Amino acid sequence: MAPIAEFTRITVNVGTGENSKTYLIPRNLLNTVPWFKAALQRGGFKEGAEGKISLPEDNPSSFEVFQYGLYTESLGFPRLSENLIAEDLQSELEQCVHAWIFGHKYNILPMQNEVALRICDLLETGVVHFSVELVAICYVGTPSGSPLRVLATESVVHQVREGRVNIAKYNHLSVHEEFLGDLLKAHEACHSAPKDFPRYVKARKFRHLFEVVSDSEEGATASDRGIIYYNTGTYVLSPLDCEDCTTYAAETRCDECWKDDKTDGSWPCAHNSLTRKCEYCAGTTERSTSKGKE
Repeated sequence: MAPIAEFTRITVNVGTGENSKTYLIPRNLLNTVPWFKAALQRGGFKEGAEGKISLPEDNPSSFEVFQYGLYTESLGFPRLSENLIAEDLQSELEQCVHAWIFGHKYNILPMQNEVALRICDLLETGVVHFSVELVAICYVGTPSGSPLRVLATESVVHQVREGRVNIAKYNHLSVHEEFLGDLLKAHEACHSAPKDFPRYVKARKFRHLFEVVSDSEEGATASDRGIIYYNTGTYVLSPLDCEDCTTYAAETRCDECWKDDKTDGSWPCAHNSLTRKCEYCAGTTERSTSKGKE
């Protein structure tokens, strides 16, 4: 049985001034996150001795997302419906961006990945986008090559391509020296594989772009990872699954070769049009209800 002290409540002060809030969180829950566990070590930081943690640079909204996940082991995002108001969705997108940055700051991978998938779902609705201000927040709060930056720049390129925004609105973001390079990468992705762009529409197919992995996972192969739950209850498509039906094992093929009937569809080839479909969804084998994924 855990010591009673593990169930004492820790005072967490988040934010500053009028926007600050105070929360009481059981120590044993905070100890599930390495950063907080280290801060609360007895005989170490003053936080451990006093039972108080101060997070003046963070906002209460992000902490409440984190707090919810602590208690439920899942963020429990509701299913998106056609009746939702655009302003509400945009507000949720902004909250998710701040929550992802919070997760990055304290190395909370499950929170980051669940939030990233939600951002993909929100962007897929077509009624929200990364505003100039939101892109700036991404570049201030995340490191080079972060999944959040990929999402932001692909959203910008998609909005420009659809004629919804003028790229000139984003000119002053060039003060972030990596923004223009990331924007160029998104532009190249748009033209090299237009059917798959923006890639957040097929987030599970391109999960390596939008999810973070622990140091122990970085060298793992796709087959090593398989289906990952991240202790959040959120299903993440295995790289071995068909991107269409998610039921049968996929094969890596060139989609253009199959359409043009030029080759057997093997990959790599000159088209650079990669698809991962099972033999049934690719139309090469008649589907049988008795045959499933091995």
